[in-house]
Amino acid sequence: MCSAAARLIKARLVVFLQAVFLSLSVGAAEPVGFNRDVRPILSDNCFRCHGPELKSRKAKLRLDVREVAVEKGAIVTGQNGARPCCV
Repeated sequence: MCSAAARLIKARLVVFLQAVFLSLSVGAAEPVGFNRDVRPILSDNCFRCHGPELKSRKAKLRLDVREVAVEKGAIVTGQNGARPCCV
């Protein structure tokens, strides 16, 4: 049978190990993906004016198609901080 002190030590050890494993998994993050990471943000904030609907699109800028957004310079690939929106 375990004493209260031993149970407390085990509980703290479990919490510590969970924190370590969580920090390791965060450090090994995958590269940013357009469809997985960027597109949902643009969909929530930008597609109303810069999405697939031609009639509501402003500035002839379409952000729902990565290639078009990169071609127009709205998204710069591989240059974090070079533009407001970088992937």
